[in-house]
Amino acid sequence: QRFLLRKEDIMGRLDGKVCIVTGASAGIGRATAELFCREGAKVVAVARREDRLRDLAEECSELPGEIIWHAGDVGDPATAVNMVKKAVETFGKLDIAVNDAGIMDDNTAIADMSDTMLMETFRINTFGLMYGMREECRQYLAQGNGGVIVNICSVGANTRLPVLPTVQARVLCWQQQKTQHSCTWKKASAVMHFHPVVS
Repeated sequence: QRFLLRKEDIMGRLDGKVCIVTGASAGIGRATAELFCREGAKVVAVARREDRLRDLAEECSELPGEIIWHAGDVGDPATAVNMVKKAVETFGKLDIAVNDAGIMDDNTAIADMSDTMLMETFRINTFGLMYGMREECRQYLAQGNGGVIVNICSVGANTRLPVLPTVQARVLCWQQQKTQHSCTWKKASAVMHFHPVVS
């Protein structure tokens, strides 16, 4: 017998959850922020383009959840500090962090890549990711009850191509990172459930 889900059965799955979504001004990040809001979450949407974040918040104003925004560049460590601070000061905690912000290189072969392109791509895609995770983990430790971190990466991470060298390098760097706290992994660069370790 076919099992059908009613709309009321699947909505509200994130009621009461506080979430951060980076890269929320477009693409996957924007769709994630909107979906979380539909599911009842309180969302801090983060991106560089404040006008797009404002539009997102307005478009989601009638949904069950709530969206506020923080305009900032994830490649600046202050953005990570301030986005977590805004979530906690506004909503009292942090439950879920989705690190989606990233940029593409210009598909130049690695032998021809400029220093500027390399630095900018790693500044945002690698260091930006780590800045975010550092502050998210610190908050989870302070709360004492853990949380969830979701890192979004490009399909280029799993596809061997002569281009996309910095995208692949970002994921290689991420997979090699070590953490002193207990984590369970569903997939590299995908989902990390963070459980603080009490020493």
